[in-house]
Amino acid sequence: MPLSIEKNKPEIDITKLRVMVYGPPKVGKSTFATQNERALVIDTDNNGTAFLSCYRVPIFSWNDLKKTLGELKGDDRFDTIVFDTVDMAYQLCRQHVCSTNGVVHESEDKAFGRLWDIVKTEWMKMVSFVQSLNKGMWMISHSIQKEVKIDGVKRAVVTTTLPGSAQRITMALADQIFYMDTNDRGKRQLYMLPPDGVECGGRLAAFGLNKNIEFDTESELYQKITTTLKGQ
Repeated sequence: MPLSIEKNKPEIDITKLRVMVYGPPKVGKSTFATQNERALVIDTDNNGTAFLSCYRVPIFSWNDLKKTLGELKGDDRFDTIVFDTVDMAYQLCRQHVCSTNGVVHESEDKAFGRLWDIVKTEWMKMVSFVQSLNKGMWMISHSIQKEVKIDGVKRAVVTTTLPGSAQRITMALADQIFYMDTNDRGKRQLYMLPPDGVECGGRLAAFGLNKNIEFDTESELYQKITTTLKGQ
């Protein structure tokens, strides 16, 4: 019997995507992410979202994080999970794996590379579980300038503060990477098209989000994005 399959029709819902939002501190990343009234914040940043009007769960261990996600199964109140910050969520994953294996750092393991693989597997299991819930995954991080070698030439690049291995995994799984900062006019701007030396961009350019957005308020910014995507 032939395979029963129909051609996919793309439907872009910003609440169901994997989105990375990064930039300097206090530029409005968390406020932007919580404009969605049905978002739940996994606050791993020492209660950093306590000042926001949003649904939030303070998290201080990897087991607490997994327990909270498990309780969301079948819970339709939330359509998006916001990790604020994704850096600290990843650190909780690392600490859990290292503690379970009786070391402080992955490099202490005698079978070199084994614990790095376990951390990666544990992290990806969590990401897969979030996807199985049919919920979006927004990841908040800070920005840093790093020197990298591109085609043999060293260049300064603005990217997330995630460590190397975590950065490669997390940036690769994001459908869209937003960079938020103040532009040369002194206005806040969400970068969707990568200016020279800045990591951003993704799949949404094909659906109308193909210009950087200057904004005054986070609610205005979120409205512009959702309106653009709904018009496709």
